[in-house]
Amino acid sequence: MPNGEQKPINIGEEPPVEIKAMPEQFFFKKVKLPKEGGGGGGSKSTLIIVMAIIVVVLLAGVAYLFTRSLTNKPQTTPGPSTNVNKVVNAPVNTPPVNVPANVPVNIPPAPICGDGVCESGENSVTCLADCPAPLPPPPAVLPSSLDTDNDGLTDVEESLFNTDKNNADTDGDSYSDSLELVNLYNPTGVAPQKIEETDLVKIYSNQIFKYSIFYPTSWSARALDATEREVLFTSTTGEFVQVIVDDNLSRQPLLDWYLAEAPGAEYSNISTKSGLSGIQSSDGLNVYFASGDKIYVISYNVGIKTELNYKTTFLMMVKSFKLSL
Repeated sequence: MPNGEQKPINIGEEPPVEIKAMPEQFFFKKVKLPKEGGGGGGSKSTLIIVMAIIVVVLLAGVAYLFTRSLTNKPQTTPGPSTNVNKVVNAPVNTPPVNVPANVPVNIPPAPICGDGVCESGENSVTCLADCPAPLPPPPAVLPSSLDTDNDGLTDVEESLFNTDKNNADTDGDSYSDSLELVNLYNPTGVAPQKIEETDLVKIYSNQIFKYSIFYPTSWSARALDATEREVLFTSTTGEFVQVIVDDNLSRQPLLDWYLAEAPGAEYSNISTKSGLSGIQSSDGLNVYFASGDKIYVISYNVGIKTELNYKTTFLMMVKSFKLSL
């Protein structure tokens, strides 16, 4: 049939089937795979695989770091050991926050006077009830001045009582000069003679406090005031013997009174020729007697001297002390 014309179709007759073919360029071509050990194709595949592995490793690393950052995130609530009051860059000795820096810590309680304990900050002045006064130091025992014949009388006393400083027994009666004087006898008399019967001593009588005492004739005697509570017997060297009368209204026994005045002080017992018993201090310079509500104190005061000129004379005066109540 001429080109462009169609063959007429008869009714009841099936039309002929037209078969068309796909152009050859659209056919799939068979790809030939490179043989093992071949050229560049295998190298490209290997490079791709290596790059894929690197990518996977990088992604895994990023995922790990992200996970770690989540687990190390700071807690919003401090743990038990966290110091919420910590000050950044604060000095080591800075007190905790909310505590004033000038408030002392752990201050011991203030001492309580009267609790029977001598605590720090207390002493015998601020709290005598808890801290008794310290014991007085033992008195210094002064030596006597020169005694040439070693008879117990100093050379000054030998001159005072007209005895021989080179002869321990001036009257030769076998009794030393000091022994006779202390027992109120005349150390210069050949026969026993009481010293008050000589002109070696005088007798002072106190009419208010009812006592008497001997003293060397060359000494002066005077009361400090009209009460005659305190009387001085003064020597030519300036040393003196003093008699003071103290009140003892509670009538304490002499020893109790003495220890109350000088707690822990040492003492010895002494008695007068008239039989009156007393107490003598350890240095020998103070003697105490008691009677009724009175305490009688006889003291030897040396002033600024460092030696005793009249130690035996003082003892003679003590031995002569007599109450006439």
